[in-house]
Amino acid sequence: MKKLRLVSRHIADGISKVYKKTFFTDVKVFVATKWSMQTAIKIMDSANLGPLVRRLVLVDDGFLDTNARRREPRRCSEELAQRTMRLKGEDLTLLTELFRKFQRPGIPSTIHLKAYVQDEDGPARGFNNLKLRANDVTFLTVMRAIVLSGASFDSFTMDTTVNAEDDFGKDNFSGIRVGAFEQDEYQTFVCIAAFHRFKILDLILQAGEDQTDFVGEDLISILPHSKIRSLTIRPELDTSESTDDCDGQLLETLFKFDFPAMESFTLRKVVIDWEPLASFLARQEKLRCLGFSRMSVSRVPVEIAWSVDSTGVLEEDEVCKKLHDSLGLADFEFQDCVFDNRVAPNWW
Repeated sequence: MKKLRLVSRHIADGISKVYKKTFFTDVKVFVATKWSMQTAIKIMDSANLGPLVRRLVLVDDGFLDTNARRREPRRCSEELAQRTMRLKGEDLTLLTELFRKFQRPGIPSTIHLKAYVQDEDGPARGFNNLKLRANDVTFLTVMRAIVLSGASFDSFTMDTTVNAEDDFGKDNFSGIRVGAFEQDEYQTFVCIAAFHRFKILDLILQAGEDQTDFVGEDLISILPHSKIRSLTIRPELDTSESTDDCDGQLLETLFKFDFPAMESFTLRKVVIDWEPLASFLARQEKLRCLGFSRMSVSRVPVEIAWSVDSTGVLEEDEVCKKLHDSLGLADFEFQDCVFDNRVAPNWW
């Protein structure tokens, strides 16, 4: 009987270790819900569970509007709790404490921003019609907490989820809206200060907004370029409308810089000439993965490809193969791109 108890205890310990590694390597934190942040802090305080955590997955579950008439009583009380927590600054205090505890010498640490997925993460959050969106406010709170914690981490990553259900990115955090953030120097400085607390950055930038004087050139210029491992440039709204293309001025600024650690680069909805694009890509020595989606690239040299008809449109596969081979890429994904020998519109 004694041997049986020892064997049972040994099996239980083994199962417990597998369970803990499986379910506590990533800890999801809803940053607009007080009890979720408090629970994450308790996990980090646990001698058994805290050392197993490798990644904090932050999800903004805050309401996007203040129209309580659309919600049932329980959801109204949740919204009131969120507003009260934010007015008191409790979210900033809790996140600061969480990040401070998440810094542990010798243990890998990643902070990941995940897009809120309806039904998977919870019910609908409403619709956003604010100039400084609720998602931006939460992002700034996270950045402030990182700075205030005084902690440093291995990597900062962001979700790439964009779909029709979240209004093609408008109703979710689908990237840093560099134009909006640049309208306030404090916001810019907070972002940059937080980014310097990481060794590696995987960033998504929303490039531009129609009819705005602020396109984010200054923020692009002071990013810690040497820390960026992955960079995705996408439009303000990820729709099929041509008016939603990425801003040309921001791209012009971006292409002036080198990113010595960048291994992956993705462009979505960009209208550009071949020469600045090809020159930028050729300078990124560690670039191995490239992604183009709904790109329009003009002035492709005839040495790369030549159109035999009057449209000037080139074979997508042919151009991309030439680019793949010239850059020595390991992976190149492209979709719905147009290449031609014509002159592109000059946006700047």
